Amino acid sequence: MERRAIRAVCGLGNPGEEYAQTRHNLGFMVLERVAAEVGARVSRKEAQARTSGIANAWGSEVLLFKPQTFMNLSGASVKLIAAKYEIDPVEILIVCDDADLPFGRLRIRGSGGAGGHRGLESIIAAIGKDFPRLRLGMSNEYRERRIRDFVLDRFTKEEQTALEAFLSTAVDAVHSIVKDGLHAAMNRFNRPAPVQDAPPPDVTPGT
Repeated sequence: MERRAIRAVCGLGNPGEEYAQTRHNLGFMVLERVAAEVGARVSRKEAQARTSGIANAWGSEVLLFKPQTFMNLSGASVKLIAAKYEIDPVEILIVCDDADLPFGRLRIRGSGGAGGHRGLESIIAAIGKDFPRLRLGMSNEYRERRIRDFVLDRFTKEEQTALEAFLSTAVDAVHSIVKDGLHAAMNRFNRPAPVQDAPPPDVTPGT
């Protein structure tokens, strides 16, 4: 059975210029590109988030938002948004990074666990696990480094070269989820991405 239509898209990340181009902010990057594509601005301050208000996204009324609570407290903002706009968890698409997927890979799921992701852990604690998520691979090579250093580091030059195509594909995935439904998007995007996997990251300490 097809799940209910998406009424909100949430990109996860950390607020502040020092985090803007780090791996952990892939969700923010995609959310901003989605907003630009549909002609919305994610600038309204409400519910511990920056939101677009209700925007017209590919023919559907959708709220776009970025929690401003820092990653490990994302659930507080998501819960407030859900309550304010009377949106059920199954109608909220969460877009976030995933250190266990190769760079450039996408994975769409209708529900599930956090997989060690602090933002997802916080959201699950706040609203339960039954919400769709689009996970964005940022490499599976971090295990030789502390995960905190890796996710808060900036992309390597090689990754930056492939990043534009990766983000464009992720926006296409959000478009497909909103317009065509979760299962259709899963059939299309849950496969190896055309973006070439980047080489292992350098070992420069993160910020």
